[in-house]
Amino acid sequence: MRREATVTFDPSLRKPARWRTAAWLLVATCAGLPVVAGAQASEAQMSAFQKYTTCPSTGRRSGACPGYRIAWKVPPCAGGQDRWTNLVWLTEVAARQKMQSDAAACAASAPRP
Repeated sequence: MRREATVTFDPSLRKPARWRTAAWLLVATCAGLPVVAGAQASEAQMSAFQKYTTCPSTGRRSGACPGYRIAWKVPPCAGGQDRWTNLVWLTEVAARQKMQSDAAACAASAPRP
């Protein structure tokens, strides 16, 4: 007797980091925002952040966190470090607003040619 494998789609699973980064770059480019090198925390630091802090919506330390994103407290272009202690949970709306203010701050601190 032959068994057939079934594949189910779980929408609660997060997209891979490369897709999140690509989406951010596309939005930033289309909106005319400067693209900042290293705008995403490293996967190791994001994993450490999730290990030590709980998701505000689920209370878990692993898996998806619906409605929230991990963002920099201080972006690297403004002197922040790529460390899990420099990350914070923000709502989707607050994360978008912070991304715009961080992009403006990084553009202002960038050396002019």
